[in-house]
Parts: sequence; structure tokens; C-alpha cells
Amino acid sequence: MIIKDFQTFLNERFAEHEIPQIQIIMRDIGLSPKQEDFTKRMLAEIYEKYAHLVLVDDDGYNQDERIPDNRRHNKTKYDEPILNFMSVSHVELEKMKAKVYNKVEDIQIAADKIKFYKEFDQTDFVPNCVYELDDIEKIELPIIAKPAIGESAQGIEKFDSYEDAKKSKMKFDVWQEAKDIDREFRAFVMNNKIIHLCERVTNTKNDKSVGKKDADEKIDLVYLDQDMAKFPHIDELERIKEELSEKVKLEFYNIDLMLDKNGVMWVPELNGNPGIGPGSFTVVYKHWIEWVYNQELSEEIDKDLKEMAKAYREGMKNEHPDEYAGSLSPI
Repeated sequence: MIIKDFQTFLNERFAEHEIPQIQIIMRDIGLSPKQEDFTKRMLAEIYEKYAHLVLVDDDGYNQDERIPDNRRHNKTKYDEPILNFMSVSHVELEKMKAKVYNKVEDIQIAADKIKFYKEFDQTDFVPNCVYELDDIEKIELPIIAKPAIGESAQGIEKFDSYEDAKKSKMKFDVWQEAKDIDREFRAFVMNNKIIHLCERVTNTKNDKSVGKKDADEKIDLVYLDQDMAKFPHIDELERIKEELSEKVKLEFYNIDLMLDKNGVMWVPELNGNPGIGPGSFTVVYKHWIEWVYNQELSEEIDKDLKEMAKAYREGMKNEHPDEYAGSLSPI
């Protein structure tokens, strides 16, 4: 019997398939909840060709009735690398023979805001925080109050006075100094490299920004792919990423960024289970294949991804013209 090393095995598997897939395990039913027709159409193509989603819940494979049939029974490929988007252990992860990227123990720093804030409370890019209501007068107004775990700003409330914060009936785990924000961004990091950048712009057709939405509502944001070569704050972003990398051991994650009106950049949180729209996915997929499999994309796949990214960005420009026109460096 011939025994092959793992890299040789992967290379041969790669060659066997015309289109290799990135395998992702997650609790959600898709990479992005956005509902534009072109977004849903492109995501369906991605699921068919480029992404093998392993959708799980506590009992095993997720049987949510909203999951399309072509993704309902995606079984784990235990001998192929997997990108983990889960913050708790799961039997499917325990069965893996190939490498798991984003180990559960490493993803905790992104899943729990308090862990992140306390880990980086001595940095100049995390706003001052307190963790007890009685301590809120130690930080400056206005205040953003948050639960330890949540997404899309759900459970977050803004207060302009200490009295209002103390009277709130909502349950919070952290109170943080609010900044006068000019813009927000999301940076994608893979293998300790910033590979992609989006600007997060409030959807003007459905303004659910913090301060205007109810605390239990999710924020409605439009994500616009940015040209990193034109991004004027790239050096500062690189500095922040390097400082984060001293303690963040995730192979893939997002850095959420706030740029205040004084040009200072802040990090409100990390995300190890990010939403990934079609434009961002084309970048993530390319870097994953080149890094994990040590393979260049074929001309056909590279062309297909570029055409998809271009069509998606044109769709976003047409669907959200005001947000696109006001974006900093849109592609």
C-alpha cells in the first residue's frame, strides 16, 4: 500500500475537481442574510459551485425548513480542511481528520465582547469600558450599552445621560464610551493578512442605526466593497491588525472599525462568524485556495469570480445609489 503525505493528497483531490470548494461549518443557514435579488442569485451560485456549507445545530445537521434542498444535507467532508464559524464545540468538528481553521477555543475572543474588551483594554483603539452599571460615571458620555454576545447591533442602546442609562430596563454586560462616528468599515483578515475591506453604510431606505432603532432590533447596513489601494487609513489599519494578532489566533476573522470625525480609528469588536456577501466571498475564496491548498486558481475560475464580483458591485451601485455615492473608496 502506498502512503501519501497529506499535502500530496490534497493536491490530488484539488486536481480531481474542476472547481474546489471551501468547506465552512456554521449554525446560520447561509453566508449572508441580505435579500437583494442579485445577491440571493449569486449566493445560490456560490453554494452550488464554490462553498460547501455544513449547517449544524445542537442535535446534528440543521433541519431548518428555510434551508434550500441543495444545502439541507451537506455532509461534513472529514478529510478536507474546514473553516469553523462556531464558538462552541460540535461533534462534527470532533470527527475532523483534516485541519480545522478557527479553533473553537480561539474563536471565543471574537464571540464574547467582554473577553475582547478586557484583553485589549490597554490599547488606544478600544473605547473605554466598564462592566457594572454602578461604574458608568467613570466613562464619558454619551454611552453605548451592549450585551456580551450578539450581532447586528441587536440589544445595543445609546444613552446621552447617566440617569437614562440607569433607568433602562434592558440587560447589558458592558457600557462603552460612544464616539462621534464619521464612517464604519469591516476588514477581512486571513492568515494574518488584510485581504478585503468593506464600508458599512446605514441603509437610508430603512434607517435602523444605533440611537434610532429599538434596542432589540437589528441594524440594517449596506456593505460596499472598498478599493484598499485607495483607502487612506490603511497604515493605521495594519498597525491595529498587528497589535491584535499578538493575542488573536484566528486564521480568519473580521475587524469591525469605526472612524470618528477626528480621523481616529476604533475597534468596537471582532467577528469570527462574519456575514460574507458575494463580492467579499470572491476574495475570501481566492485567498483560501491559494493559502490552504497552495494552488493558483485556473483561468476559468478566476474569470468567473471576477465577473461575479463585478456584477455584484454593479448591482449594489444600482440598488443603493445614495450609499454608493457617499462611500469612501468603493470598487
